[in-house]
Amino acid sequence: MNQDIWHEVVLTSEANEVACGHLLQHYRRGVNQEDLCFGLWTPSTGLERETAIVTAILLPTESERNLHGNVSFEPCYLSRVTRTAIKTGQGLAFMHSHPVAGWQDMSISDIEAERNRILDTARSTGMPLVGMTVGTDEYWSARVWKETSRSIMKVWSKKVRVLENSRLVIWEQPSLEARDRQKQRRTMESWGEERQRRIEALRVGIVGLGSVGSVVAEGLARTGIREMVLIDPDVVEPHNLDRLLNAYRKDIGRPKINVAEKAARKASTADKIRIIRHRRPIQNRLAYAAARDCDILVSCVDSPLARDVMNRIAYKDAIPVIVMIFSCAVSKVAFEVVTYMSLVYTM
Repeated sequence: MNQDIWHEVVLTSEANEVACGHLLQHYRRGVNQEDLCFGLWTPSTGLERETAIVTAILLPTESERNLHGNVSFEPCYLSRVTRTAIKTGQGLAFMHSHPVAGWQDMSISDIEAERNRILDTARSTGMPLVGMTVGTDEYWSARVWKETSRSIMKVWSKKVRVLENSRLVIWEQPSLEARDRQKQRRTMESWGEERQRRIEALRVGIVGLGSVGSVVAEGLARTGIREMVLIDPDVVEPHNLDRLLNAYRKDIGRPKINVAEKAARKASTADKIRIIRHRRPIQNRLAYAAARDCDILVSCVDSPLARDVMNRIAYKDAIPVIVMIFSCAVSKVAFEVVTYMSLVYTM
């Protein structure tokens, strides 16, 4: 197992609605009662991230689970959902609710249920078991049970993303890391520290670092984004100098992603910023995989093929794509991307 791989979980809008509607039904009526269900997930694998995309919820019948303050399931329920997972070629996700808000840890009984009661049966799907817990405020936490020849490991997901019709909701494990916010004071006056924190949690991929992409990269760096993936195969040419931000005559022949990276690092207001460069077209195998590591993609290309590839990523890998309109005044582009991300793609 590659120890450098991290794990995340995504729920589609429909899966999240069905799961929360079932798991939180008792709390919403004022009854202190946990509930459970199973779901099906499909994998999305990038260079550094393995994502479980939860696409369907298989609700229990009345006879398949027992409510007693806590909640338990009957073996027939586990058998039914496992058969469905095998038939459809998907993995198994086990979900349950807790009677408090916020990010949820696991109790001893939670661990025993997933590791001792579900894991052996879930092995037959050929995919890891994904466990998920939701709080009363619909805040999700998740983990993946990874197996090696020597041990079974519970690996916490860095984030749980929920795709809704008009936004991307990011749930992440609380961090105690202190941040210097003075450089972002004016930015936070627009949407507050909590929204700023959620924006910073995004890994943003920018595809195309020409006249539009170069502005987007610098604008996001100034906003405090901590992780960016830059994808572009081209070099700076003389005819680019009238529109390409931060490019000068001495940069002719240099890769556009190198110029954009240098400018973004210089402009960044984050305590630290990680920038990953791929001097390849998006349809290249490595660049395609790197794009699948992102939480959101910004399309700054004029190539129909590149747009088709990103369209495929959006649908297959559940990664939203912001398509920049090239008729926009270039000075407005970065502002519009940041505003769109803050209002639409965060809580």
